[in-house]
Amino acid sequence: MRPCAEPWRWRVDLPVALLLTALTLAVAWAYRSVLVTSDPWHYAQAALNFGTHEWIPSGLTRWGIIVPLIPVAAVFGPTLPTFYAFALLATTVVVPAVYVLARWVGPVAVAAATVVAFVAMPLTFINLSRGYPDLMAIALNAVTLILVLHARDRDRIWPLLVAGFVAGWAFEVRETTVFTWPLFVVVIWGLSRRWLGYAAVLPGLVLWAAVDVGLSWLTLDDPLAKWHVLTGSDLNDSVSPLDGSYLGQSRGWYLARLPLAMLEEPWGWLLIVIAVLGIVAGITLRGRVGLYVVWALLPAALLLLQAGVLDPAHPSVRVDVPRYWLAFLPGLTIAAAALCARVAGLLRLPRWLGAAGLALLVVVPGVRYAMTEPTFYPNSGSLPYEVVDALPSNALILTDGRTSRILPVYANSVGKDLQFDDFTARGVAPLSGQYVLIFSDTDETCEFCKLDYDLWLAKGRSLPLGEYVRVWSSSDGKARLYRVP
Repeated sequence: MRPCAEPWRWRVDLPVALLLTALTLAVAWAYRSVLVTSDPWHYAQAALNFGTHEWIPSGLTRWGIIVPLIPVAAVFGPTLPTFYAFALLATTVVVPAVYVLARWVGPVAVAAATVVAFVAMPLTFINLSRGYPDLMAIALNAVTLILVLHARDRDRIWPLLVAGFVAGWAFEVRETTVFTWPLFVVVIWGLSRRWLGYAAVLPGLVLWAAVDVGLSWLTLDDPLAKWHVLTGSDLNDSVSPLDGSYLGQSRGWYLARLPLAMLEEPWGWLLIVIAVLGIVAGITLRGRVGLYVVWALLPAALLLLQAGVLDPAHPSVRVDVPRYWLAFLPGLTIAAAALCARVAGLLRLPRWLGAAGLALLVVVPGVRYAMTEPTFYPNSGSLPYEVVDALPSNALILTDGRTSRILPVYANSVGKDLQFDDFTARGVAPLSGQYVLIFSDTDETCEFCKLDYDLWLAKGRSLPLGEYVRVWSSSDGKARLYRVP
Protein backbone atom coordinates (compact mmCIF):
# COMPACT_ATOMS: atom_id res chain seq x y z
CA MET A 1 0.00 0.00 0.00
CA ARG A 2 2.47 2.58 -1.21
CA PRO A 3 1.48 6.25 -1.37
CA CYS A 4 1.18 8.21 -4.60
CA ALA A 5 4.37 8.39 -6.63
CA GLU A 6 4.19 12.21 -6.59
CA PRO A 7 5.65 13.24 -3.23
CA TRP A 8 4.01 15.66 -0.83
CA ARG A 9 5.29 19.18 -1.41
CA TRP A 10 4.63 21.55 1.47
CA ARG A 11 5.04 24.68 -0.65
CA VAL A 12 2.27 23.51 -2.96
CA ASP A 13 0.07 21.21 -0.89
CA LEU A 14 -0.27 23.39 2.20
CA PRO A 15 -1.52 26.47 0.30
CA VAL A 16 -3.89 24.31 -1.75
CA ALA A 17 -5.32 22.67 1.38
CA LEU A 18 -5.70 26.02 3.13
CA LEU A 19 -7.33 27.59 0.07
CA LEU A 20 -9.82 24.73 -0.26
CA THR A 21 -10.64 25.00 3.45
CA ALA A 22 -11.09 28.77 3.33
CA LEU A 23 -13.31 28.60 0.24
CA THR A 24 -15.42 25.84 1.75
CA LEU A 25 -15.89 27.80 4.98
CA ALA A 26 -16.87 30.90 3.03
CA VAL A 27 -19.45 28.99 0.99
CA ALA A 28 -20.69 27.12 4.08
CA TRP A 29 -21.36 30.41 5.85
CA ALA A 30 -22.89 32.10 2.80
CA TYR A 31 -25.20 29.11 2.36
CA ARG A 32 -25.69 28.33 6.04
CA SER A 33 -28.85 26.51 6.95
CA VAL A 34 -31.43 27.70 9.44
CA LEU A 35 -30.48 26.60 12.95
CA VAL A 36 -31.52 23.00 13.50
CA THR A 37 -33.99 22.74 16.37
CA SER A 38 -33.21 19.14 17.34
CA ASP A 39 -29.85 17.63 18.38
CA PRO A 40 -27.55 20.57 17.44
CA TRP A 41 -29.72 22.97 19.46
CA HIS A 42 -29.47 20.65 22.46
CA TYR A 43 -25.67 20.38 22.21
CA ALA A 44 -25.34 24.16 22.33
CA GLN A 45 -27.81 24.37 25.22
CA ALA A 46 -25.85 21.68 27.08
CA ALA A 47 -22.74 23.84 26.75
CA LEU A 48 -24.58 27.02 27.73
CA ASN A 49 -26.25 25.36 30.72
CA PHE A 50 -23.64 22.80 31.65
CA GLY A 51 -24.95 20.13 33.95
CA THR A 52 -28.51 21.50 34.09
CA HIS A 53 -29.88 21.11 30.56
CA GLU A 54 -32.45 18.31 30.38
CA TRP A 55 -32.33 15.94 27.42
CA ILE A 56 -31.81 12.28 26.56
CA PRO A 57 -28.62 10.65 27.98
CA SER A 58 -27.44 9.57 24.53
CA GLY A 59 -27.13 13.25 23.63
CA LEU A 60 -25.87 14.56 26.94
CA THR A 61 -22.96 12.08 26.89
CA ARG A 62 -21.61 13.39 23.58
CA TRP A 63 -18.75 15.06 25.43
CA GLY A 64 -16.71 15.44 22.25
CA ILE A 65 -19.26 18.03 21.15
CA ILE A 66 -20.29 19.63 24.41
CA VAL A 67 -16.84 20.16 25.95
CA PRO A 68 -15.37 22.10 22.97
CA LEU A 69 -18.51 24.26 22.88
CA ILE A 70 -18.26 25.31 26.53
CA PRO A 71 -15.59 28.03 26.00
CA VAL A 72 -17.42 29.24 22.87
CA ALA A 73 -20.65 29.48 24.83
CA ALA A 74 -18.86 31.29 27.65
CA VAL A 75 -17.64 33.96 25.23
CA PHE A 76 -20.63 34.40 22.91
CA GLY A 77 -23.55 33.26 25.05
CA PRO A 78 -26.84 32.19 23.42
CA THR A 79 -26.07 33.81 20.06
CA LEU A 80 -25.43 32.47 16.57
CA PRO A 81 -21.64 31.88 16.92
CA THR A 82 -22.28 29.34 19.70
CA PHE A 83 -24.81 27.45 17.59
CA TYR A 84 -22.75 27.41 14.37
CA ALA A 85 -19.30 26.92 15.94
CA PHE A 86 -19.22 23.12 16.01
CA ALA A 87 -20.40 22.75 12.43
CA LEU A 88 -17.80 25.19 11.12
CA LEU A 89 -15.09 23.51 13.21
CA ALA A 90 -16.04 20.18 11.63
CA THR A 91 -15.83 21.75 8.18
CA THR A 92 -12.41 23.19 9.02
CA VAL A 93 -11.13 19.72 9.92
CA VAL A 94 -12.78 17.55 7.27
CA VAL A 95 -11.64 19.45 4.17
CA PRO A 96 -7.85 19.22 4.73
CA ALA A 97 -8.28 15.65 6.03
CA VAL A 98 -9.96 14.53 2.81
CA TYR A 99 -7.34 16.41 0.80
CA VAL A 100 -4.46 14.65 2.55
CA LEU A 101 -5.99 11.21 2.11
CA ALA A 102 -6.71 11.92 -1.55
CA ARG A 103 -3.25 13.37 -2.04
CA TRP A 104 -1.70 10.08 -0.94
CA VAL A 105 -3.28 8.33 -3.93
CA GLY A 106 -3.10 11.08 -6.53
CA PRO A 107 -1.41 14.35 -7.52
CA VAL A 108 -2.44 17.80 -6.35
CA ALA A 109 -5.06 18.46 -9.01
CA VAL A 110 -6.72 15.08 -8.49
CA ALA A 111 -6.81 15.60 -4.73
CA ALA A 112 -8.30 19.08 -5.12
CA ALA A 113 -10.97 17.75 -7.48
CA THR A 114 -11.76 15.03 -4.96
CA VAL A 115 -12.37 17.62 -2.25
CA VAL A 116 -14.64 19.57 -4.59
CA ALA A 117 -16.64 16.41 -5.33
CA PHE A 118 -16.93 15.60 -1.64
CA VAL A 119 -17.98 19.12 -0.56
CA ALA A 120 -20.39 19.66 -3.46
CA MET A 121 -22.27 16.44 -2.70
CA PRO A 122 -25.65 17.66 -1.36
CA LEU A 123 -25.38 15.27 1.59
CA THR A 124 -22.10 16.90 2.62
CA PHE A 125 -23.09 20.43 1.67
CA ILE A 126 -26.15 20.70 3.88
CA ASN A 127 -24.18 19.33 6.85
CA LEU A 128 -21.40 21.92 6.57
CA SER A 129 -23.39 24.29 8.79
CA ARG A 130 -25.94 22.13 10.64
CA GLY A 131 -23.98 21.00 13.70
CA TYR A 132 -24.92 17.32 13.81
CA PRO A 133 -22.14 15.02 15.08
CA ASP A 134 -21.71 13.10 11.83
CA LEU A 135 -19.45 15.51 9.91
CA MET A 136 -17.06 16.01 12.82
CA ALA A 137 -17.04 12.27 13.46
CA ILE A 138 -15.84 11.48 9.94
CA ALA A 139 -13.40 14.41 10.08
CA LEU A 140 -11.74 13.13 13.26
CA ASN A 141 -11.90 9.56 11.98
CA ALA A 142 -10.10 10.68 8.82
CA VAL A 143 -7.43 12.44 10.91
CA THR A 144 -6.98 9.23 12.91
CA LEU A 145 -6.48 7.27 9.69
CA ILE A 146 -3.93 9.83 8.49
CA LEU A 147 -1.98 9.54 11.72
CA VAL A 148 -1.89 5.74 11.84
CA LEU A 149 -0.90 5.54 8.16
CA HIS A 150 1.83 8.13 8.70
CA ALA A 151 3.08 6.18 11.72
CA ARG A 152 3.15 2.96 9.71
CA ASP A 153 4.76 4.52 6.61
CA ARG A 154 7.51 6.23 8.61
CA ASP A 155 7.69 3.52 11.28
CA ARG A 156 7.24 6.14 14.00
CA ILE A 157 5.44 5.94 17.32
CA TRP A 158 4.68 9.57 18.18
CA PRO A 159 1.81 9.99 15.66
CA LEU A 160 -0.02 7.22 17.49
CA LEU A 161 0.01 9.23 20.71
CA VAL A 162 -2.01 11.88 18.87
CA ALA A 163 -4.08 9.25 17.04
CA GLY A 164 -5.32 7.82 20.34
CA PHE A 165 -6.51 11.23 21.49
CA VAL A 166 -8.22 11.98 18.16
CA ALA A 167 -9.86 8.53 18.02
CA GLY A 168 -11.16 9.03 21.56
CA TRP A 169 -12.51 12.45 20.64
CA ALA A 170 -14.24 10.98 17.58
CA PHE A 171 -15.84 8.30 19.76
CA GLU A 172 -17.13 10.99 22.12
CA VAL A 173 -18.63 12.81 19.12
CA ARG A 174 -20.29 9.75 17.61
CA GLU A 175 -19.80 6.32 19.11
CA THR A 176 -20.10 4.43 15.81
CA THR A 177 -16.60 5.58 14.83
CA VAL A 178 -15.43 2.61 16.89
CA PHE A 179 -16.49 0.42 13.96
CA THR A 180 -13.42 1.57 12.02
CA TRP A 181 -10.97 0.83 14.82
CA PRO A 182 -10.26 -2.74 13.61
CA LEU A 183 -8.79 -1.21 10.47
CA PHE A 184 -6.51 1.00 12.56
CA VAL A 185 -5.38 -2.06 14.51
CA VAL A 186 -4.42 -3.78 11.25
CA VAL A 187 -2.50 -0.74 10.00
CA ILE A 188 -0.56 -0.37 13.27
CA TRP A 189 0.41 -4.06 12.99
CA GLY A 190 2.68 -2.97 10.12
CA LEU A 191 5.04 -1.13 12.49
CA SER A 192 8.27 -2.79 13.47
CA ARG A 193 7.43 -1.96 17.11
CA ARG A 194 3.74 -2.81 16.86
CA TRP A 195 3.18 -3.52 20.55
CA LEU A 196 4.69 -0.19 21.50
CA GLY A 197 2.44 1.34 18.85
CA TYR A 198 -0.66 -0.18 20.41
CA ALA A 199 0.48 1.05 23.82
CA ALA A 200 0.99 4.57 22.42
CA VAL A 201 -2.67 4.78 21.41
CA LEU A 202 -3.93 4.00 24.90
CA PRO A 203 -3.19 7.25 26.81
CA GLY A 204 -5.42 9.33 24.54
CA LEU A 205 -8.23 6.79 24.73
CA VAL A 206 -7.92 6.52 28.51
CA LEU A 207 -7.99 10.31 28.83
CA TRP A 208 -11.30 10.55 26.99
CA ALA A 209 -12.68 7.60 28.93
CA ALA A 210 -11.82 9.42 32.16
CA VAL A 211 -13.49 12.59 30.87
CA ASP A 212 -16.60 10.62 29.93
CA VAL A 213 -16.88 8.79 33.25
CA GLY A 214 -16.12 11.89 35.30
CA LEU A 215 -18.50 14.25 33.52
CA SER A 216 -21.27 11.65 33.33
CA TRP A 217 -20.94 11.10 37.05
CA LEU A 218 -20.92 14.84 37.73
CA THR A 219 -23.86 15.81 35.52
CA LEU A 220 -26.00 12.66 35.25
CA ASP A 221 -25.06 10.94 38.50
CA ASP A 222 -24.18 7.87 36.42
CA PRO A 223 -20.49 7.27 35.61
CA LEU A 224 -21.46 4.53 33.14
CA ALA A 225 -24.16 6.56 31.39
CA LYS A 226 -22.65 6.05 27.93
CA TRP A 227 -22.34 2.30 28.45
CA HIS A 228 -25.98 2.14 29.48
CA VAL A 229 -26.94 4.14 26.38
CA LEU A 230 -24.94 1.92 24.02
CA THR A 231 -26.25 -1.32 25.45
CA GLY A 232 -29.84 -0.19 25.84
CA SER A 233 -30.58 1.39 22.46
CA ASP A 234 -33.76 0.00 20.87
CA LEU A 235 -36.04 1.79 18.41
CA ASN A 236 -38.98 -0.05 19.94
CA ASP A 237 -38.62 2.35 22.87
CA SER A 238 -38.80 5.41 20.61
CA VAL A 239 -41.61 7.90 21.26
CA SER A 240 -41.29 9.47 17.81
CA PRO A 241 -44.34 8.88 15.60
CA LEU A 242 -41.97 8.71 12.62
CA ASP A 243 -40.33 5.47 13.79
CA GLY A 244 -43.49 3.34 13.83
CA SER A 245 -43.42 2.42 10.14
CA TYR A 246 -39.75 1.39 10.39
CA LEU A 247 -40.36 -1.28 12.99
CA GLY A 248 -41.57 -4.85 12.53
CA GLN A 249 -40.03 -5.42 9.10
CA SER A 250 -38.17 -8.43 7.72
CA ARG A 251 -34.41 -8.82 7.55
CA GLY A 252 -34.53 -8.49 3.76
CA TRP A 253 -36.50 -5.25 4.06
CA TYR A 254 -33.86 -3.73 6.33
CA LEU A 255 -31.09 -4.91 4.01
CA ALA A 256 -32.70 -3.30 0.97
CA ARG A 257 -33.69 -0.14 2.82
CA LEU A 258 -30.30 1.59 2.43
CA PRO A 259 -30.10 1.74 -1.40
CA LEU A 260 -33.84 2.38 -1.66
CA ALA A 261 -33.62 5.23 0.83
CA MET A 262 -30.76 6.73 -1.15
CA LEU A 263 -32.79 6.60 -4.36
CA GLU A 264 -35.67 8.35 -2.63
CA GLU A 265 -33.50 11.45 -2.23
CA PRO A 266 -33.37 13.78 -5.28
CA TRP A 267 -29.58 13.55 -5.22
CA GLY A 268 -29.44 9.92 -4.12
CA TRP A 269 -28.37 8.64 -7.54
CA LEU A 270 -25.09 10.49 -6.99
CA LEU A 271 -24.42 8.42 -3.88
CA ILE A 272 -25.09 5.22 -5.81
CA VAL A 273 -22.70 6.29 -8.59
CA ILE A 274 -19.98 7.21 -6.09
CA ALA A 275 -20.49 3.95 -4.20
CA VAL A 276 -20.28 1.80 -7.34
CA LEU A 277 -17.21 3.63 -8.67
CA GLY A 278 -15.57 3.50 -5.24
CA ILE A 279 -16.11 -0.22 -4.78
CA VAL A 280 -14.86 -0.95 -8.32
CA ALA A 281 -11.81 1.19 -7.53
CA GLY A 282 -11.14 -0.75 -4.36
CA ILE A 283 -11.29 -4.05 -6.23
CA THR A 284 -9.21 -2.98 -9.23
CA LEU A 285 -6.73 -0.47 -7.83
CA ARG A 286 -6.35 -2.15 -4.44
CA GLY A 287 -3.45 -0.86 -2.31
CA ARG A 288 -4.24 2.29 -0.39
CA VAL A 289 -7.34 2.94 -2.46
CA GLY A 290 -8.61 -0.46 -1.40
CA LEU A 291 -7.87 0.41 2.22
CA TYR A 292 -9.98 3.58 1.89
CA VAL A 293 -12.87 1.50 0.56
CA VAL A 294 -12.62 -0.90 3.50
CA TRP A 295 -12.57 2.17 5.77
CA ALA A 296 -15.84 3.26 4.14
CA LEU A 297 -17.56 -0.12 4.07
CA LEU A 298 -16.94 -1.01 7.71
CA PRO A 299 -19.36 1.63 9.08
CA ALA A 300 -21.78 0.95 6.20
CA ALA A 301 -21.94 -2.77 7.01
CA LEU A 302 -22.27 -2.21 10.72
CA LEU A 303 -24.94 0.45 10.21
CA LEU A 304 -26.98 -2.14 8.31
CA LEU A 305 -26.49 -4.67 11.09
CA GLN A 306 -27.58 -2.19 13.74
CA ALA A 307 -30.52 -1.00 11.68
CA GLY A 308 -32.35 -4.33 11.65
CA VAL A 309 -30.33 -6.82 9.61
CA LEU A 310 -28.79 -8.42 12.70
CA ASP A 311 -31.94 -8.42 14.83
CA PRO A 312 -35.06 -7.42 12.87
CA ALA A 313 -37.16 -7.38 16.03
CA HIS A 314 -34.91 -4.85 17.78
CA PRO A 315 -33.20 -2.35 15.44
CA SER A 316 -31.20 0.21 17.38
CA VAL A 317 -30.94 2.89 14.65
CA ARG A 318 -32.56 3.76 11.34
CA VAL A 319 -30.60 3.14 8.18
CA ASP A 320 -32.63 5.69 6.19
CA VAL A 321 -31.36 8.81 7.95
CA PRO A 322 -29.21 10.50 5.27
CA ARG A 323 -26.66 12.08 7.61
CA TYR A 324 -25.65 8.60 8.80
CA TRP A 325 -24.38 7.92 5.28
CA LEU A 326 -21.69 10.56 5.67
CA ALA A 327 -19.55 7.95 7.44
CA PHE A 328 -18.75 6.16 4.21
CA LEU A 329 -18.72 9.10 1.82
CA PRO A 330 -15.07 10.29 2.12
CA GLY A 331 -13.48 6.91 1.48
CA LEU A 332 -15.75 6.09 -1.46
CA THR A 333 -15.36 9.56 -3.00
CA ILE A 334 -11.57 9.39 -2.83
CA ALA A 335 -11.61 5.91 -4.38
CA ALA A 336 -14.05 6.95 -7.11
CA ALA A 337 -11.90 9.97 -8.03
CA ALA A 338 -8.79 7.78 -8.12
CA LEU A 339 -10.52 5.38 -10.50
CA CYS A 340 -11.65 8.21 -12.79
CA ALA A 341 -8.10 9.56 -12.80
CA ARG A 342 -6.71 6.14 -13.66
CA VAL A 343 -9.18 5.69 -16.52
CA ALA A 344 -8.23 9.10 -17.90
CA GLY A 345 -4.57 8.07 -17.77
CA LEU A 346 -5.32 4.84 -19.65
CA LEU A 347 -7.03 6.96 -22.32
CA ARG A 348 -3.85 9.09 -22.52
CA LEU A 349 -5.61 12.08 -21.07
CA PRO A 350 -4.39 14.14 -18.12
CA ARG A 351 -5.29 12.26 -14.93
CA TRP A 352 -6.76 15.36 -13.35
CA LEU A 353 -9.30 15.45 -16.18
CA GLY A 354 -10.89 12.23 -14.96
CA ALA A 355 -11.19 13.48 -11.38
CA ALA A 356 -12.45 16.84 -12.63
CA GLY A 357 -15.13 15.02 -14.63
CA LEU A 358 -16.34 13.30 -11.49
CA ALA A 359 -16.31 16.62 -9.63
CA LEU A 360 -18.34 18.23 -12.41
CA LEU A 361 -20.84 15.37 -12.25
CA VAL A 362 -21.39 16.21 -8.58
CA VAL A 363 -21.13 20.00 -8.79
CA VAL A 364 -23.95 20.48 -11.31
CA PRO A 365 -26.70 18.88 -9.17
CA GLY A 366 -24.94 20.23 -6.08
CA VAL A 367 -25.30 23.81 -7.30
CA ARG A 368 -28.92 23.18 -8.22
CA TYR A 369 -29.49 21.83 -4.71
CA ALA A 370 -27.83 24.86 -3.12
CA MET A 371 -29.97 27.22 -5.18
CA THR A 372 -33.28 25.51 -4.44
CA GLU A 373 -33.12 24.02 -0.92
CA PRO A 374 -35.20 26.48 1.16
CA THR A 375 -33.18 26.17 4.39
CA PHE A 376 -30.09 27.84 2.91
CA TYR A 377 -29.59 31.53 3.66
CA PRO A 378 -29.71 32.89 0.07
CA ASN A 379 -33.03 31.12 -0.47
CA SER A 380 -35.45 31.20 2.47
CA GLY A 381 -32.83 30.72 5.16
CA SER A 382 -32.87 34.46 5.82
CA LEU A 383 -36.42 34.10 7.12
CA PRO A 384 -35.49 34.06 10.86
CA TYR A 385 -33.57 37.32 10.45
CA GLU A 386 -36.53 38.95 8.70
CA VAL A 387 -38.96 37.70 11.34
CA VAL A 388 -36.88 38.88 14.28
CA ASP A 389 -36.50 42.30 12.70
CA ALA A 390 -40.29 42.58 12.29
CA LEU A 391 -41.48 41.25 15.65
CA PRO A 392 -42.55 43.81 18.28
CA SER A 393 -40.23 44.14 21.27
CA ASN A 394 -41.41 43.58 24.84
CA ALA A 395 -44.35 41.46 23.68
CA LEU A 396 -45.09 37.77 24.18
CA ILE A 397 -45.03 35.89 20.88
CA LEU A 398 -46.85 32.55 20.76
CA THR A 399 -45.51 30.12 18.15
CA ASP A 400 -44.78 26.40 17.76
CA GLY A 401 -42.32 24.73 20.12
CA ARG A 402 -39.47 24.33 17.65
CA THR A 403 -39.64 27.91 16.38
CA SER A 404 -39.62 29.15 19.97
CA ARG A 405 -36.26 27.39 20.40
CA ILE A 406 -34.34 29.13 17.65
CA LEU A 407 -35.81 32.62 17.23
CA PRO A 408 -34.46 33.78 20.62
CA VAL A 409 -30.96 32.92 19.35
CA TYR A 410 -31.42 35.15 16.30
CA ALA A 411 -32.91 37.88 18.50
CA ASN A 412 -30.04 37.70 21.00
CA SER A 413 -27.57 38.02 18.13
CA VAL A 414 -28.94 41.45 17.22
CA GLY A 415 -29.54 42.56 20.81
CA LYS A 416 -33.33 42.41 20.60
CA ASP A 417 -35.39 41.36 23.59
CA LEU A 418 -38.16 39.00 22.50
CA GLN A 419 -40.22 36.59 24.56
CA PHE A 420 -41.71 33.40 23.10
CA ASP A 421 -44.09 30.71 24.28
CA ASP A 422 -45.32 27.49 22.68
CA PHE A 423 -48.98 27.46 21.63
CA THR A 424 -48.74 23.75 20.77
CA ALA A 425 -48.08 22.94 24.44
CA ARG A 426 -51.03 21.73 26.46
CA GLY A 427 -52.79 24.50 28.31
CA VAL A 428 -51.26 27.36 26.32
CA ALA A 429 -53.92 29.35 24.49
CA PRO A 430 -53.58 32.82 22.92
CA LEU A 431 -55.28 35.59 24.85
CA SER A 432 -56.65 38.88 23.65
CA GLY A 433 -53.89 41.29 22.71
CA GLN A 434 -51.22 38.60 22.33
CA TYR A 435 -49.37 37.81 19.14
CA VAL A 436 -49.30 34.49 17.26
CA LEU A 437 -46.51 33.67 14.81
CA ILE A 438 -46.91 30.96 12.17
CA PHE A 439 -43.41 30.13 10.94
CA SER A 440 -42.24 27.93 8.06
CA ASP A 441 -45.49 26.01 7.72
CA THR A 442 -45.46 25.90 3.92
CA ASP A 443 -42.09 24.24 3.32
CA GLU A 444 -39.01 22.97 5.16
CA THR A 445 -37.16 26.24 5.58
CA CYS A 446 -37.14 25.04 9.18
CA GLU A 447 -37.78 21.31 8.83
CA PHE A 448 -38.67 20.54 12.43
CA CYS A 449 -40.69 23.73 12.86
CA LYS A 450 -42.98 22.58 10.07
CA LEU A 451 -43.04 19.04 11.45
CA ASP A 452 -43.94 20.26 14.93
CA TYR A 453 -46.80 22.38 13.58
CA ASP A 454 -48.03 19.60 11.26
CA LEU A 455 -48.07 17.02 14.07
CA TRP A 456 -50.04 19.43 16.22
CA LEU A 457 -52.58 19.92 13.43
CA ALA A 458 -52.74 16.14 12.89
CA LYS A 459 -54.06 15.79 16.45
CA GLY A 460 -57.14 17.75 15.40
CA ARG A 461 -56.03 21.01 16.95
CA SER A 462 -56.01 24.41 15.29
CA LEU A 463 -56.16 28.13 15.88
CA PRO A 464 -58.92 30.38 14.50
CA LEU A 465 -56.44 32.35 12.41
CA GLY A 466 -59.25 33.73 10.28
CA GLU A 467 -60.54 35.57 13.34
CA TYR A 468 -57.14 37.07 14.18
CA VAL A 469 -55.75 40.28 12.76
CA ARG A 470 -52.80 39.71 10.46
CA VAL A 471 -50.31 42.47 11.25
CA TRP A 472 -47.31 41.31 9.23
CA SER A 473 -46.22 38.78 6.62
CA SER A 474 -42.73 37.94 5.43
CA SER A 475 -41.80 38.80 1.86
CA ASP A 476 -42.34 35.18 0.76
CA GLY A 477 -45.38 34.52 2.93
CA LYS A 478 -43.66 31.74 4.89
CA ALA A 479 -44.07 33.59 8.19
CA ARG A 480 -47.17 35.45 9.35
CA LEU A 481 -47.79 37.41 12.52
CA TYR A 482 -51.30 37.73 13.94
CA ARG A 483 -52.74 39.69 16.87
CA VAL A 484 -55.54 38.14 18.89
CA PRO A 485 -58.46 40.66 19.03
